[in-house]
Amino acid sequence: MGPVIGPVLGAAFYRAALLSLLTGAVTALTARQQDQSWEDCLVAGAIVLISTLIARAGLEGGYDANRATNNNTNKGDVPVAAPNVTVTEP
Repeated sequence: MGPVIGPVLGAAFYRAALLSLLTGAVTALTARQQDQSWEDCLVAGAIVLISTLIARAGLEGGYDANRATNNNTNKGDVPVAAPNVTVTEP
């Protein structure tokens, strides 16, 4: 059985996937607007997509998961990452 992604890493991956797709598409279309070939546009979009995915899901998600495991969460954190913090509305 493979590794199970917990709720913190799952939420980080979801946010990273959305951001990666949007920034990769914008980069590819912006490069195309500058009269670049489609191959160049797709390479540029893929580089942005992969680097954003690694930074958001891998690095930030791992950091948040480690904080959640050690109960080192704050009120401003994502609710799924801060189950032990009670947030009250004013």
